Amino acid sequence: MDIPGFGRLELTNLVMDLNGTLCVDGALAAGVEKALGALSGLFNCHVVTADTHGTAKSLFSDEIAVTTIAKGRENQAKEQLIQSLGGRNTAVLGNGANDQAMFRAARLGVAVMGPEGIYAPLLNAADIVVTSPEQALKLFLHPKRLLATLRS
Repeated sequence: MDIPGFGRLELTNLVMDLNGTLCVDGALAAGVEKALGALSGLFNCHVVTADTHGTAKSLFSDEIAVTTIAKGRENQAKEQLIQSLGGRNTAVLGNGANDQAMFRAARLGVAVMGPEGIYAPLLNAADIVVTSPEQALKLFLHPKRLLATLRS
């Protein structure tokens, strides 16, 4: 999709932080499971997490790749994942300090400002900010929303 003033988006990967982004207190937020089911047929979907609550693998179907990373090096590990997938073809969703590097490495960054809050400096790295994970995921199910928000 060509977006005036933003450039071409050729996304094949969707990488999402888990806690605070897709989950609230370790449980998937409303609408996430259904939206991810639809998106898994359109994108290579990845969840990347330090798995604070120890539930990550049990939350998702096999169509969603879950990458558990070591605590303490989350920022670097997330950035390396984006680089290995190809940042130019990757969109990311996140809310925390440990999401900053992956936002810089990806073509498109969507910050989710939900019940667990958002790390304020992440707003500077984001292309779009939404108030729920369902809203974030629906941007990719309805790409004209991306066009409407990003064009200049």
